Amino acid sequence: MLTDTTARNAKSKEKSYKIADSGGLYLLVKPTGKYWRMDYRFAGKRKTLAIGVNTTVIPFIALLQPLVNFAANCECGNNKSCGVDIDANQNG
Repeated sequence: MLTDTTARNAKSKEKSYKIADSGGLYLLVKPTGKYWRMDYRFAGKRKTLAIGVNTTVIPFIALLQPLVNFAANCECGNNKSCGVDIDANQNG
């Protein structure tokens, strides 16, 4: 699991890189800053949800955990409400 210390100590490099957490959640470290992203599947297609800029890590991860759990259940086919794309509001 991605820790507060790991996220805070991640340094920008010439090329972008990811530090993975669980359930598709990761911290994308670019030369311009740190960004939260989450990969998930909807209708058989891979999608990426842009969550935001890295700010206060621990409370932010705690808030995202239900979203990560929802996406994981959808991938496994365990959730009846998976007919809704979690990124639908941003795309349309």
